[in-house]
Amino acid sequence: MLNVLACPNCPTQVAARAQALGDLLPFLGMLFVPLALMFAVIALVGRKRALLAAAMVVGLGMGGFVDGIVLHQLLQWHNMMSSKVPPDELIAMKYNMIFDGIFHLATWLAVALGLGLLFRCGKRGVAFDGREFAAGLMWGWGLFNSIEGVFDHQLYGLHHVHPGAGQLAWDVAFILSGLLLGVLGALAMKNAGRGAPERRLHHA
Repeated sequence: MLNVLACPNCPTQVAARAQALGDLLPFLGMLFVPLALMFAVIALVGRKRALLAAAMVVGLGMGGFVDGIVLHQLLQWHNMMSSKVPPDELIAMKYNMIFDGIFHLATWLAVALGLGLLFRCGKRGVAFDGREFAAGLMWGWGLFNSIEGVFDHQLYGLHHVHPGAGQLAWDVAFILSGLLLGVLGALAMKNAGRGAPERRLHHA
């Protein structure tokens, strides 16, 4: 079995890749709206608070990593496409692994982008505030949970947090966790330093 799972050119792997390739463009098309919505919110924040926006991008990616590592891999409650293609046989398992990999690639890119934005903040002389940074992490993670929960779990039906009896309750709890993170971020932001306007923090 281990040899079959690790075989890159076995018939099962070739079949899984072919099936995933056929579904890739529709999958990316479905993700466009929630991703655009997330980054539109972050862009609005970034117009006045660059540090907060950068932290939100990192938090968005880290929230995705927690979802993928804990729910997809450790607990194995679901995969990215497990409601569309249940992973109940080898080809379907490999198919879902491919889309889990795409999901993890997207979260990695989000973290990398957030780190790049943080670096740019430093180059521009934006003052660092630990509470504002923590608030951004929580808002980014909460934004991920809320929007991913609404679109991927409910509107698109790609997967559910914990399929089976009570799956709606788990899905709602996932969305509410995003709102809770938003509240916690707001509390952290309330205590953030209120220095000079950000535009005055840039080096001449």
